[in-house]
Amino acid sequence: MYYGHKEISDSEASEDNVYFTLGDIESENIPNVDDLILNIPDGCFYRVTAALSDDEFVGFRLTVAGSGGGGSGGYAQAMTVKISDIDNNVSYIYGQQNYMTVTPMSAMDKDNNPADNYLTLNWTIRSKDDSSLSTSGSIDVTHNTPIQFEFGSKLYEGYNYIEFTLEGPNSGTMRSPMIKTVICVKMALKMHTSFTPSILYSGNNLTMMCTVEGTNVAKILEFWFDGTKVHTDTITAIDNQPMRSHRISVSTGLLTHGYHNVEFRLYQQLADGSKGASVEPLKFEVAYNSQNSTESIIWLGDYQSVYNNYDKIVIPYLVYNPNSQQSTVHFFKDGNEFSSAEVEFSSNTVKFYELEITDATAPPQDQIGATLRNDYQITSNGASRDIVF
Repeated sequence: MYYGHKEISDSEASEDNVYFTLGDIESENIPNVDDLILNIPDGCFYRVTAALSDDEFVGFRLTVAGSGGGGSGGYAQAMTVKISDIDNNVSYIYGQQNYMTVTPMSAMDKDNNPADNYLTLNWTIRSKDDSSLSTSGSIDVTHNTPIQFEFGSKLYEGYNYIEFTLEGPNSGTMRSPMIKTVICVKMALKMHTSFTPSILYSGNNLTMMCTVEGTNVAKILEFWFDGTKVHTDTITAIDNQPMRSHRISVSTGLLTHGYHNVEFRLYQQLADGSKGASVEPLKFEVAYNSQNSTESIIWLGDYQSVYNNYDKIVIPYLVYNPNSQQSTVHFFKDGNEFSSAEVEFSSNTVKFYELEITDATAPPQDQIGATLRNDYQITSNGASRDIVF
């Protein structure tokens, strides 16, 4: 048990849940959930229901010492909500979906039978910094049956309180919410306007560029070339530039005639320097002309690895022929040519040609969820690329 010295305001006196700080109690550390606080000024016991941060926690005022977390009286055990699969030590990325496991527990009688098999789970997500930012809802749930609750896309930038309460016909209303505190940060990775994968590169090096967006969070930016990490940048949390350009030059030792796979990866940097949550990486192909080869180069733009039935399938591509600006391109499916095209390459080209595929094999209607592999091929002047989705 801990001793507290918090002066309770008039508004707090009318609430069951009271917010404490570490300075309000005789302790150097935040108490654990379910620990008791005897607050000397008002003479009340409080049971800790949630640790909001290293300096703040919530206490539920008990009308009888040793009582539980709320609900109607007459039961041996009050309603509660069990929460797992959420990490308070990392920041979540704004707009990304993340899930926690929530298990609703009905009030229990003295024989350990649930008062209600079916309950209503009420949830609220609100900003700690701006009380006007809040969203809430209700879910029909079953006693002691875990559900996956998606919370990531509902978070506001900064600190967030995620609160749960339960209601049941017999259990009543859970008076003390279960609360989790998480941090949400904004960061993004975008292609730099001065770098494009549709240009044919040559010379002594290839300079790759991207733009990192987001402030107040430490980040790790990695540059990958043909599956090898070639450079890492660390961006400190106090670097408050909303947009920042990063570049890395790939040496001639890695540049061979043909196409190459380039990838930018951006991570949140944790307190111990390790990598945390990441945003969607940038992946693309670039083409390099060694200027002493007669081999053609085919490089592909971005396309999906999986398409749904009736999706429009478009494969972007470019072809460079060292011997001529004109190239004949042949398209195959399962080894059989189904089309061809005459294309022209220009050093000023900034747009891919497009191959629209209309004969992809889709799963039959009676096999919903099935996946079928499609194999295509592009060839031109001896160069060849496989397309699989």
